[in-house]
Amino acid sequence: MIRDFYDIDLSGRNSFHVRQRAARLVEFETTDDLTAFFRKGAPAKWTVLAGGNNILFTQDFDGVLLTPRAASIDVVAETPDAVAVRAEAGVEWDDLVAWAVERDLWGIENLSLIPGKVGAAPVQNIGAYGAEAKDAIESVEMFCTDTCNTLILSREHCAFGYRESVFKHALRGRVAHHGGHLPAEPPSAARSGLRRSAARDRGARGRHAAQHPRSGLCDPALEAA
Repeated sequence: MIRDFYDIDLSGRNSFHVRQRAARLVEFETTDDLTAFFRKGAPAKWTVLAGGNNILFTQDFDGVLLTPRAASIDVVAETPDAVAVRAEAGVEWDDLVAWAVERDLWGIENLSLIPGKVGAAPVQNIGAYGAEAKDAIESVEMFCTDTCNTLILSREHCAFGYRESVFKHALRGRVAHHGGHLPAEPPSAARSGLRRSAARDRGARGRHAAQHPRSGLCDPALEAA
């Protein structure tokens, strides 16, 4: 379902709480919503505004902002050692990390507490503590605004680099990406992924390998020390 807002105050939609306004903001949930929006013709000026954590408004925005609202996390395939997960663009990234850790799945726990939405993670190739989103992403589901088709872009074609991706360059302004897939098969030694804790027990740290770094990062007592 599409929800339209006109002349909207953006102070509650960006992490700096800057009091600028947008001529129009459109919240969307499904591919059909995006199709209905872009088949009428792309606006002359538009961009995606998700969590508003990596943007600073210095003046009112006289175009259209698109905000993803779908926020489901689904297991789409499983093996004894690995789980494939599809997360929609509107999911808070740290909620996805918490979801994985609660289920004893490891691979993205080092990316705890990074602000923003899942849909923005591949754009920036977010990273922390020696891990990056590209290590866990198998593919990105994206909506092509030129053709109104949904496409699946594999990790190898996302041109991931240090805080880089194809979405910041060749595909900038041409796609509204709205889903991410984490590996269905055990990744190679050079790549992390969502794997069951038991698989990692064969290493060294035991069943709570995923929980350990996250609990340390999120412990209020440590923050107060």
